[in-house]
Amino acid sequence: MKKLCFSLLAGLIAGYTSNAQTVIPQLSPNGGPMNSSGSWVYFASGGTKVSIQETWGLNLTGAADRPVRLFNSSLLVGYAGYGINYGTDNAYISGNVGIGTYNTFAKLQIQGGFDTNDGRLAIVQANKNNGNYASLFLKTDDDPTNSRLKTGLMATGVGSWGVADLSFILNGEANHNNATIADTKMIIKASGKVGIGTQNPDAQLTVKGTIHASEVRVDINVPAPDYVFDKDYKIRPLVYLEEYISTNKHLPEIPSAKAIEKEGVNLSEMNMKLLKKVEELTLYLIEQNKQQEGLRHQLKYQQKEINQLKKQIKPKG
Repeated sequence: MKKLCFSLLAGLIAGYTSNAQTVIPQLSPNGGPMNSSGSWVYFASGGTKVSIQETWGLNLTGAADRPVRLFNSSLLVGYAGYGINYGTDNAYISGNVGIGTYNTFAKLQIQGGFDTNDGRLAIVQANKNNGNYASLFLKTDDDPTNSRLKTGLMATGVGSWGVADLSFILNGEANHNNATIADTKMIIKASGKVGIGTQNPDAQLTVKGTIHASEVRVDINVPAPDYVFDKDYKIRPLVYLEEYISTNKHLPEIPSAKAIEKEGVNLSEMNMKLLKKVEELTLYLIEQNKQQEGLRHQLKYQQKEINQLKKQIKPKG
């Protein structure tokens, strides 16, 4: 081993001075820290070995307390060109990265196995003080001079057991500010309630603003008022209806304008109430039509009698 290390040292010195290559001899089968054949070199300090071995490519073998470390430098995997400053403590990979798979089709691909914990990506922010929430930002501008992050997701309002709200943040202003929790456009609360334009939804879906849809389907929680057409349904007389409107300034069973302004409108309930009023109005119209038809027949009969009387009193010439 002393001979091997001396040869390696001499080869490295020679390579530095003359750009020559250094060949590390191959070990016998099942040798080295990887327990397989291949050239290798190791460094020992206090009994802990850190090795570099050539078997199935280049293997870096360390220990839990001696990880492979790049100090005051960065790691480049692939090719990016000459004269590029990669800074320090950075890693640049020109190709795809696969975790749990080598057959990648995306820049980052995570593939799990049979374990339910496989294939998961976790972004954790241990300290959420001062607005430092676990975040995922999306950026389409590759201008290296523009480092602003305008669009992203944040896990906010973290409570016990890691329960959190999910905020969709967007800063649409043309400024140098990153998107923050104050730029929340939509939020999914831990309770399952969704807020759009508000961070405090009070229903399963709360929208602060205008909704434009081609169709809205609402399930009703009150019975449809077809019972109005039952024979035993008692419709209010128009005289009573006139007195009620004169006193209350709104229809019976319909909330007042002040109540609507204060509490809003339940579409399902209100639509059923309005339908009931339409059906009652239909009954009023039918009754009015019956009365008008009766009057027509009466007028026709009276006109017939008048004509007969005219004939009887017509003076003879």
